[in-house]
Order: sequence, then structure tokens, then C-alpha cells
Amino acid sequence: MGCPYWGDGKGFVPDLINDQARVFIVAQNPGESEERGERLVEYKYGQPIYEPCEPQPMVGKTGFAMDREYFPIATLTRDNVSLGNGLRCRINHKDKVPPLKNVELREALAHCHYAHYKLPEKTKLVVAQGELGLYAMTQEGLDAGVSITSCRGWVLPYTPLDQPRLVISDIWTPRQAKYLAGALCEIPVLAVNHLAYIFRYPTAAMYAKSDWAKIPRILAGTWPRKPTPILDVPPVVLPRRFAFDTEFIPEKGRLLRYSMAYPTLPTNELCVRVVEREMAESHIFPTVLFPPLVIAHHIMADIGYLEDLFNLKPGD
Repeated sequence: MGCPYWGDGKGFVPDLINDQARVFIVAQNPGESEERGERLVEYKYGQPIYEPCEPQPMVGKTGFAMDREYFPIATLTRDNVSLGNGLRCRINHKDKVPPLKNVELREALAHCHYAHYKLPEKTKLVVAQGELGLYAMTQEGLDAGVSITSCRGWVLPYTPLDQPRLVISDIWTPRQAKYLAGALCEIPVLAVNHLAYIFRYPTAAMYAKSDWAKIPRILAGTWPRKPTPILDVPPVVLPRRFAFDTEFIPEKGRLLRYSMAYPTLPTNELCVRVVEREMAESHIFPTVLFPPLVIAHHIMADIGYLEDLFNLKPGD
């Protein structure tokens, strides 16, 4: 039976479920190759080479990149994950989908979820790719200021469309809410940019790989750290002028952004974003000149990492 909202049901791509998998990756909707049942196996003279396969998620260009560039970072393979989409067929056989504010789109997502979604019992982490994946797994993305861009790199509570929504902004301040909800919930949802977005904006790959590198740490229970009660301790000032990524360093000697998962004082946030942009536009950046970062000692600060990195103790 076809979807009552979006057409004839042709090109339906079911989820690829692995009952033993600890990670469930939920993306947006199938692409053209998934709809045709073709897997991208290689590029020859710059042209993609496909071979027939059973209809399954993420076998096109984004899946090819995920298998070779992002799975190794996360210590994953296609054989030890479950794969799915928020929508399981292409709307009118096209890649473009309406914005999330479109009521019919949300109704189609709900129909698809209730009819076809199943979370394997052994799942310990859901990775939500893109706007539709995030909404299907957390019901986030409709409120002002909340999008895949603002949630990217965070862990959020698993509240899919068939469960009551947990409004994170009602728990505490938005940042603390994201941290606490992700750190304390049974199944966290890691929000990441969709790889199709990375194709359009290649500089975002640096941040995307940082996010994927968190996956083994989340599974091991070492990230995010639980809140540190050090509100009465003075701030730590980094003595050197550089930004440092606490999550992912692809090559020794290269510096990445200071992770926004550990926010600085409000006055420094703009500076951090400027540095992110400047560094994203450069291939090699041995030093980044800007005023020393002040790491606020509050519930979000990753003090343990700073103590290890600089041999600091509270009060130093």
C-alpha cells in the first residue's frame, strides 16, 4: 500500500536492521541510487560505478563516503550498525524535501515512523543525520533557534515520534539541558550534519569528523562527562594562543577548532566562531593568533581534559 501522503510507494527503501548492532544511524530520505537499488562501489576516471543491490539505505555517494571516511573514525563498519531514514522513499522521486515546518512532511514522517520504525533491543546510541533524522529521533527542529546546525555535536534525549517529547529548553538553560539530557538518558542521540551537506560545504568535514570521533567515547561512557561541581573555583586561562579541538586531531601538528561542546564565556564565543571560519579556510595552520581563551568553570566545562593537557589543578 502506498504512502497516503507522498505518492505511489514506489522506490520504498526499508531500514537495514542488525539486531546485534549498538549503533543505529538514521538519515533523511533515500537518494536516487537507493531508490533504484544500486550501490556505488568505486570511482573510475572520476565517474561513479554502481552495481545492483537490494534496496537499502546509504549505498549512494553519501554512503560511499560514510563507509570510507567516517566509519573508520568511529570504529564502525556497515556490518555492525543499523541504518535507516526518517522518510523511506523519495518524495515524488526527487531528492529535495520541503522544510520541516511543512505540516504534510511531518505527517509523512509520523506515518513512516509508526509503520516501519523498529529500534533493535541492543541499540546504545542513535546517530541522527540531518534535519529529518534529528526530528524523527528527538522531535527537535521546529522551535526558534533549534536546528541540526545548533544541535550538531551534542547528545540529546531519545524521544522519537511515538514517544512524548522531552523539551530540553524546559529542563535548564539550553546548553545545560542538551548536556544533561544526553549524559543522563538511557539511549543518547548524537546529532550530526548529513553528509550531503558536507558535499556542498566541504569545510564542514572538519567538524563532522570531530563529531563522528565522539561515537566510540559515547559507547564507552567517557563522553560527555558528568557535570563537575566546581562553580566556586576561579576560571582557568589557557597560557598559549591557540584553539585546540578536544575531540579529534587528524594529523599531528595540525590544529582544529576549540570544540563548542565545551563553551567559553559568552564574550569569547564570537572569537571562537571567527577562528573556526579562518581555520576552515586554511589547510595548514600551525598557530592561530587571538586572545587567550578563558574556560568558564561551570557545569559545562571539561576541566578534566584541561588538567591533563596543561597539568593544571583548580586554582592554578
